[in-house]
Amino acid sequence: MADDLGKADPWRRVSGPQQTTLLATISRYSLWHWIRQPYQLGRPAKHAGSAGSKLLLSARSAVYDSVINHFLNGYAELADCRLRPETGPLVILLYRLMAAFDDEYECRVREGGSMEFGAILKSAPVQMHMDALSRFLADHPERHAIRDFLEGYAADNYKRYLALTRSSGTAGNISHLIEMVELDSGGFLVCTAHVIGIFNRHAPTADIIAEFAHLGVVGKLADDMVDVWSDYREDVANILSGVCREYPEEYRVLAAHAEAAPRVGYRWWRARCPRSFALFTEILATHRSALSARSLGVAGDLMLLPAAWGGPATRPAATERGPGPS
Repeated sequence: MADDLGKADPWRRVSGPQQTTLLATISRYSLWHWIRQPYQLGRPAKHAGSAGSKLLLSARSAVYDSVINHFLNGYAELADCRLRPETGPLVILLYRLMAAFDDEYECRVREGGSMEFGAILKSAPVQMHMDALSRFLADHPERHAIRDFLEGYAADNYKRYLALTRSSGTAGNISHLIEMVELDSGGFLVCTAHVIGIFNRHAPTADIIAEFAHLGVVGKLADDMVDVWSDYREDVANILSGVCREYPEEYRVLAAHAEAAPRVGYRWWRARCPRSFALFTEILATHRSALSARSLGVAGDLMLLPAAWGGPATRPAATERGPGPS
């Protein structure tokens, strides 16, 4: 019965007793990752700073790695196979490369510059992470297949992504926004599933690819909730803001609070923008209910926790952004 309610309302999975279970899970996994640091090879650069800042960074990395751990467990569960221990560091390096590419892309959108895929790929921040991934894979024969896949995947999807993100009709078109999220964030996890499969000499099935795509959308929807204020101020595409546009009186509520940017959770949205948030939750429920692998479901719920609480923004405002992580 509880699972059926969770399918209709995914917020039930991250509140009440279920929230306590999730917190216990993330605490247990994070402590293990903090002590053992099994994915440390995915972070080859040494960080400068005080002992306190390094401690905070290592704790945040442990929480992040715990979610990645559930991605990998979910793949293994669906594929009924064991993954190589090096898969975790590989995924971390892949994500750091993708994040560097995304940061460079956004920088060029804001400040101008060539949007050609090759030009972005050759930028210094992206090349740094590309080199780190290449060094990690140097001793693995799968490196050629992974490189070929990544090049082909980028060639197949970048032009479509560029067209969607630069379309003038994106902000007010829900179907357009969802298509962009499915290509970007869903595609991010689809790419992950393929790389995991290649590295472990396993061909991911269509069902595995589909579940990873759904998980990527769940993560993006969670991010859009906590980033909604900064995205509104900077006119960045955001699904929650987009659905609020469908109801002018509720969009005015969003606009009235954007400057103050209160830390609010799902109950606030449900009370003040009920129709918009019902539509947003319906979209979220469609993707969360498609996760059959237990570990992928837990990963999705862990990503939803900050949104449920009204957690800190994942993407700093443009005026606050500094260089990307090393």
